[in-house]
Amino acid sequence: MLNTMTISHLDLIRKAHIFRGVPAAEFTTMLESLDSQLKSYRSGQIVIPAGRRVRRAGLLLEGSVTVYRTDFWSEKHFLETIGPGSIFLE
Repeated sequence: MLNTMTISHLDLIRKAHIFRGVPAAEFTTMLESLDSQLKSYRSGQIVIPAGRRVRRAGLLLEGSVTVYRTDFWSEKHFLETIGPGSIFLE
């Protein structure tokens, strides 16, 4: 899915802590081997529903994601808000 990413997307991804130190010549190959995908979400949209098995990590490029934990009684508990450059898997 690298063909849908713009130069600015790739620049943002490259600046993320997880990719620091990766040689420029290997960066694109690494993204391809990780089967990278670019996804967009609307404000308030659930990115990963509670109970869903996670097989990928997310790298936030812009905006913010609020992370909640839902308890046995379906009550939401705020955990954190993450910003651009942050990785999430919950």
